[in-house]
Amino acid sequence: MFERFAAVILVVGLLLLFTPVHAEQQAQPKLMLNGNAIEFEVQPVTVEGITLVPLRHLLEELGATVEWNQEMKAFKATRGDRVLQYKIGDAAAYRDEEMIVLPVPGQVVGGHTLMPVRFVAEALGAEVGWESYTRTILISSRSKRPGVVSKVADGAAVEVLPIGEQHPAAETVRLIGVNIPAPGGEGSEQSLQLGKAAAGSILEQLEGKTVGIEIDATKRDSEDRIPAYLYLDDGTMVNAMLIAEGYAITEAVPPDLRWRELFQSLQSDARMNGRGIWKQEATALPVSPI
Repeated sequence: MFERFAAVILVVGLLLLFTPVHAEQQAQPKLMLNGNAIEFEVQPVTVEGITLVPLRHLLEELGATVEWNQEMKAFKATRGDRVLQYKIGDAAAYRDEEMIVLPVPGQVVGGHTLMPVRFVAEALGAEVGWESYTRTILISSRSKRPGVVSKVADGAAVEVLPIGEQHPAAETVRLIGVNIPAPGGEGSEQSLQLGKAAAGSILEQLEGKTVGIEIDATKRDSEDRIPAYLYLDDGTMVNAMLIAEGYAITEAVPPDLRWRELFQSLQSDARMNGRGIWKQEATALPVSPI
């Protein structure tokens, strides 16, 4: 009898050992809105690779007013001139008069209504990006000025032609919080050379692309440049990408500190994992005996 029981335990143990881990079992993504970490009353869940978060909390953080119909299990959210309506469980929602199919339906978990975070944020006019190294969802609801990158300027800066102006003149945009180390500075000469080349290559790939320019507190710096966060069409923040890849270091320049917490986290992760200019430093760290 004991031998049979032991055999069953062994089989169950082997099945657990070799059962693949699905995306839903990974640590849930973090979320930052306009530079601030968002803590929810219930944990977000991941369904078919889509992150769902508590609806009311997110809507209120985005500055929307919410009307909830308990009988219909439906809500109406208004932010500025945008109106979002949805009935829990439906495959589609309405933004103003436009029907939008959801990647996965909203659901009720523990008495809380959860909705796909990207859908809700974008439906109300916010920008949504994803930082894969630290599994962070970035949401920016700040207004953005559209433009087309015309060329790379010196350092962490690009020239941008504004869109929508009758006679646009190129403006130099300096990436807030980003410093591309020059060879001869602190660190390995080889890694600094590679970092500068890689960062320059990324910025050069922006030429001809449409970007969104998000201003912080400073309108123009002492060199008549526009300090800004630069966004691609898919929500990627270029400032964050350069730091996350280890091609730049972050620097705090008050009062433009909106995304400082994110940049510090990305730099720590890049340094710990030896990406970009941090590669030699990481390989020099002592190997843990555990």
